[in-house]
Amino acid sequence: RVQRLYCSAVLICGACFYATIVGNMALLIANFNMTQTRQRQKMEMVSETLRAFQLPKNISQRVQNYYQYTTTHNRDWEGIKLLKELPSMMYNDISRHLYLNTLMKVPLFHGCADSFIGELIIRLRPQVALENEIVVRMGDIGKEM
Repeated sequence: RVQRLYCSAVLICGACFYATIVGNMALLIANFNMTQTRQRQKMEMVSETLRAFQLPKNISQRVQNYYQYTTTHNRDWEGIKLLKELPSMMYNDISRHLYLNTLMKVPLFHGCADSFIGELIIRLRPQVALENEIVVRMGDIGKEM
């Protein structure tokens, strides 16, 4: 009688352990699929919007290429928007870490005061320019840097 009780307890513990492992694996797979689903929904919304506006094929293709690039290269800038909710000093430290080396490669900024560089860094916003895309035309008034 004691052996049956012991075997039943071991079986129940084993079943619980197995259920925990299987449940965690299912959760991991669901999270992975959730990211893919969100990206696919975003692409579908973009495609529907482009069709609704009846944009020319070359413009539609450029827009789709942009979203394809940002998805493929994990350049979803939502994370940066999320970081802006942090306290300003913490966000400034993160911005300095992300952008200082890139900014200091530009000869225009060599010898500038640290305070100026700091202010410039916190105002930087990531931009994506696809291959062969015209970023600025001669004679255009510069609104961004």
